[in-house]
Amino acid sequence: MVDGTADWYWPYAEELGIKTMVAAPTWKAELGVIAKKHPKLRLIIDNMGILAGTKDDAIELWTSSTAALSVHRNIYVKLSAVPCYTTDVYPFHNVTQYVRAMVHKMGPQRCFWGSDLTRRFGRGLTYTQAIEHFTKHIGFSETELEFVMGRGICDCLEWPIE
Repeated sequence: MVDGTADWYWPYAEELGIKTMVAAPTWKAELGVIAKKHPKLRLIIDNMGILAGTKDDAIELWTSSTAALSVHRNIYVKLSAVPCYTTDVYPFHNVTQYVRAMVHKMGPQRCFWGSDLTRRFGRGLTYTQAIEHFTKHIGFSETELEFVMGRGICDCLEWPIE
């Protein structure tokens, strides 16, 4: 993304309507440039843009730089792998503020829940807990939950809601 290797991809993805998910915690400025240059291209940032291995309050640096991309209406964020970024136990209260701040800044329509459960197997987190972390412990409104827990990603990917 930074050396021009992928430059050919962005206009084609934009033209063909290919939604692109990226794990790019250190390339947010570049994502902003790409989003601005290709306004019809939908970019979805994985794991709130947090650098792997970052924990607890240190994630604020990464989440705030991701949230700053909210000016680009074609950038979306997966709120996935949240338990991987905390040393706290379920329901991970010490990172709630960062999840809420992301949804506040980006809007619930552009924030998508994701369990990233495969990274949590063997660590005691159940799928039910992964869901209930968002539905019961973060304090989202019904409207926020509707978008974060499924409607937003369906709208972004242009999937029918049945």
